[in-house]
Amino acid sequence: MTEGSQVLCERLGLTLGDSTILEQALVHASYTPEHGVASNQRLEFLGDAVLDVVVAEVLFRTYPDLAEGDLSKARISLVNESTLAEIAVSIGLGDHLLLGRGAETEGARSKPSVLSDALEAVIGAVYLTNGLDAASTLVVSLLGDRIAAAAKSPGAENFKGMLNEWAQAEHGASVTFSCSQEGSPHDPVFTAVVLLGDHELASGTGRSKKIAEIDAARAAWGKVTDARTA
Repeated sequence: MTEGSQVLCERLGLTLGDSTILEQALVHASYTPEHGVASNQRLEFLGDAVLDVVVAEVLFRTYPDLAEGDLSKARISLVNESTLAEIAVSIGLGDHLLLGRGAETEGARSKPSVLSDALEAVIGAVYLTNGLDAASTLVVSLLGDRIAAAAKSPGAENFKGMLNEWAQAEHGASVTFSCSQEGSPHDPVFTAVVLLGDHELASGTGRSKKIAEIDAARAAWGKVTDARTA
């Protein structure tokens, strides 16, 4: 087992029967021509399908009152490049990727598309080696409280858009977010503040910057709507 895959296994609590598949999950396509090894592209394809199924089933079983449209919105907010890249950063996945010289120079190690694809490849590798139950456990642990947040307010990211529309119409300006982080790198707590100029509209917290901003935007939009109906 390579050092990168070993560190990743320890970080994610994985025990794999065949570590070579996980090692392949860390190989970016740019590395293949220079070293003659298979890339993670096929594993990414598989992991994407596994991720979709697992998230859909978890939402379906855990939130029986959600309508089909809301289930779809919640799934989309969880299974997307931005969210997956954010998770990949939180587990230090980029540090262990094998990149070609050109890709390394271009900063591919920190690109959201590269990180999200690699995370899906890791999920695909776990599925192949340990089965669907193990892959499902991994997906749920990676997504953490994002699942509950997505189910609570399907399409919650729209709060940001609605706030900006209101701010432009009423004040001729856009809202901004200020975010701070506490806790360890692998168990962080983020606090986000929504600002209109220098005025604080609301704040929110979450296990990721994205969730904290959504929580803050939701709170701010609640205050805006309450003021309109008062």
